[in-house]
Amino acid sequence: YLLFAMGQKAEGNCGRCPETTRVLESIPGMTTAFFSILAPGKHIPPDRGIFKGFVRCHLGLLVPERRADCYMRVADVNLHWEPGKCMVFDDTYDHEVHNDTDERRVVLLIDVVRPIRYPARLLTRGLMWMGNWTAYIKDARRNESRVRARPTFTKRRWRSASVVPTGDPLRVAGAASPGSDKC
Repeated sequence: YLLFAMGQKAEGNCGRCPETTRVLESIPGMTTAFFSILAPGKHIPPDRGIFKGFVRCHLGLLVPERRADCYMRVADVNLHWEPGKCMVFDDTYDHEVHNDTDERRVVLLIDVVRPIRYPARLLTRGLMWMGNWTAYIKDARRNESRVRARPTFTKRRWRSASVVPTGDPLRVAGAASPGSDKC
């Protein structure tokens, strides 16, 4: 469920999740955000991000009871989601996801621009701008437009949290958050 892609707001989806959108817009350097839902028994094969300009955050929202059976491997470390807590990592490391439970896993996935110095910062901005014209982003915009044309979905209630990159690609950081009664 896409909210932001490379800095571009998915207006329809963000309109259905005003509290989450408000929090996301307050995160310095936030570029991409979406709800990632992994069905029971599913596996996302190993992958490596191709761009070191971001750090990735997973905020655990709905986490299966059997946490040991629902995990993300980043490099040689298995990480387990916790509700209301963030895992911040560098997605250019080899990583994969397993949900070997009978419950679905839901996280809010957030990409944040990696804090870097000039002139690398300019290169990052240029690559982000070019990224807006890739098939991946164009398809996401097209899909969001189709969803906007559908009847309104029932709102789910999520807790919002503020996210700050820790600088350590594998560090699990707590995300203090006041509860929110809106998505």
